[in-house]
Amino acid sequence: KHSLHLLSLPPKNDSFSLPGESLVRECWRWKDSTLGDGRDYFVPRPRALKAFHSLYVGMEITILFDNDDPLEVLLKLPSSEEGQSAAEVKLLVSDECASMDHGLGSSSKTFVVEECAALSLVSDECASMDHGLGSSSKTFVVEECAALSNCARLDVILVLAADKEDEAAKTEKAAEIAARHAVAYHLQQQVSSYRSKDISLLQRTGLSSWLDLPGAIHLDRDSTTTTTTKTTTNSLQKEQCTQITQLAHRLTSMEGPHSISTHLSLIAGGLAPRPNRPKREVIFRPYSSRDAHILLQLKRTVEVVSTTTSSTRGDEGDRKVNARSGRGRIKTLLDGALTAGKAARNEGVVPEIKRLKEYGSDGTPPVALANIVAEAAIERAVKPTVAICVTKLTAMETDTAEQISQLRRRVDEIVAFLANGLGDDMGTDKNHIQLKKMANKLLHEPTMRLRE
Repeated sequence: KHSLHLLSLPPKNDSFSLPGESLVRECWRWKDSTLGDGRDYFVPRPRALKAFHSLYVGMEITILFDNDDPLEVLLKLPSSEEGQSAAEVKLLVSDECASMDHGLGSSSKTFVVEECAALSLVSDECASMDHGLGSSSKTFVVEECAALSNCARLDVILVLAADKEDEAAKTEKAAEIAARHAVAYHLQQQVSSYRSKDISLLQRTGLSSWLDLPGAIHLDRDSTTTTTTKTTTNSLQKEQCTQITQLAHRLTSMEGPHSISTHLSLIAGGLAPRPNRPKREVIFRPYSSRDAHILLQLKRTVEVVSTTTSSTRGDEGDRKVNARSGRGRIKTLLDGALTAGKAARNEGVVPEIKRLKEYGSDGTPPVALANIVAEAAIERAVKPTVAICVTKLTAMETDTAEQISQLRRRVDEIVAFLANGLGDDMGTDKNHIQLKKMANKLLHEPTMRLRE
């Protein structure tokens, strides 16, 4: 069972009334420095994105419950070398701090760090962690990851695979907690590393904004992991654990194919709010080359989507992951978003956009008119594309594609058997070709039913 999650870096809170605000602001600064600050035209950084993705893929996240209450989050980090024990970060959490809910507009539970440690799965301490927890746990593995980073946002998309079938509501709750803490942990670690770095000459001159330099992403195990014969440690201070949990709660989260596909399609169409500028009104400008630049950013993101389908090592910390999976769920989401973004700017699909043509590439149309045209673009371009994307993702979950392949292989075998029985030369005889055409025609209706 797979679940889809999108975690967004939240807008800054100028009143500093929300917990973890300092870290949120540092995350934005780290994003601008490491993944790009946008300027007029955002320069994608595939090397840095690929390294950032590699931190997640293969990561195991276990949520330990006492009845229905989550008590611990265990993050088992993927090892960077063959035979090396994987470091594990343990966060003990509770839901007693109600003040963290104020102003967040979220229905999710609140979690506060009480204690944290880093243990090896083979250590003696780990063997005793389950005592008193009601023997209830849920484990997820990150199978795919992609980060959409541009001048306006930082969205991290994760595909989690659950270890077992369980009560749906409990699994969904645990999966959201897992995704939030995975993203919060890695962002906090990147910020912590970024703080300790000296400002380079390239940064001081502003040239680093145009370069995709190696080593921009801190790989957790490079310097913070100590290996012994029994344990692997990745020590965190209590203050760091508190920051991670506060950030986990602050992150904007959405789950499921429909909501994520809609979100990404609106971004691609230039129709989505911008988290770094929450007070700026979104005005649909389909003829703006600057707004259309998001399509290039999405294409570059698709190129470095990381999955667990490869056994080869890549560059810059890409540990046993495949950066270009042809049938991945995230690739399906991003391809759908690209389709929606192009359709929203296509006069043949959305003829209403012609009303905005007179404002050109740099002009700004009246808000009322832009909103009317935006609604038409959503109805004609975004919603149909989202429906198709959700259908494809549902088919992946039900193994429909494999069922169709098996059906076609079986029919091909029957056609070959019949053709051989007639003494045909496979692939060249007219009878064999005719049989193949008849089989394809008969397969069309059942194939379409399977896909639906």
